[in-house]
Amino acid sequence: MGYTVKKAGKTYHVHSPFVKDGNGGLTPAGNEWTIELDEPDRADSRGFTSIEQALQEL
Repeated sequence: MGYTVKKAGKTYHVHSPFVKDGNGGLTPAGNEWTIELDEPDRADSRGFTSIEQALQEL
């Protein structure tokens, strides 16, 4: 699950990993959010414990 955020001409993807459960639905794989920039040379920022914390970082 994730969000796409545009700020100052850059595009960021904020997401949390999910896995399929036994019923074919999605279940959070953990409580960690990642910020990914649309630039392949830049490292992702990981380890945010909430979506609010990740968005405040932006």
